[in-house]
Amino acid sequence: EVASPSIAILRAKTADSVNPMAWQVATGTDRPGVVVTSDGWILFMQPTASSFLPTATNSEVWIGGERFAITKIVSDSLTSLSMVKVEGQNFSAVPFGKSSEARAGEIVFGLLDDQRLLATSLVDISTSLTSDYRAEEYGHYWMIDSSVGSSSAPLVNASGELIGFADTSVTPLDHILPFVQSVLKDGYASYAGLGATIVDINQVINIDSALKMNQKEGALVI
Repeated sequence: EVASPSIAILRAKTADSVNPMAWQVATGTDRPGVVVTSDGWILFMQPTASSFLPTATNSEVWIGGERFAITKIVSDSLTSLSMVKVEGQNFSAVPFGKSSEARAGEIVFGLLDDQRLLATSLVDISTSLTSDYRAEEYGHYWMIDSSVGSSSAPLVNASGELIGFADTSVTPLDHILPFVQSVLKDGYASYAGLGATIVDINQVINIDSALKMNQKEGALVI
């Protein structure tokens, strides 16, 4: 109930017509998202295998049965998310949860494009998806046990707080917040970069023992 007023749907723009056929859109063009500010900034997962690429001219946003014109779209290649600005005020923004406190087995809910909530659980939490990654990408990644991940769904906890987005993998909110904050502050995606790569010594074969410094687990910063 906490999250419901904050659900938004990004979809292909429909024509104003008395003919119901004009309201139909192609299958797979709807994208579920969440309102993150009261003045109309909304967070969506970018399309992955869809031929429909949303723009401010070919798309619109539906919130609570009303549609809103898009004034700006800012996309981020690191998180595969987009911040979309619509005209309007006094929207209900979703509260943010603490994704770092999520635990394996926790029940979470995916917000689907038909505005249903689908319950699922976190079945695994790991420190990385690959053996090496940029320092800025360090953190916890989740796996979930249902088809929620195929729908680019926002994930909320039992308190209705946003804790991440599910697609082919799950991106925790901790990884998303720098993008959201940079757009709200500067109007575009920007990141401070350390310029380092982290290697998980548990996943790399034949790593030099001198580099491991007698450690059996952990991360090597190079």
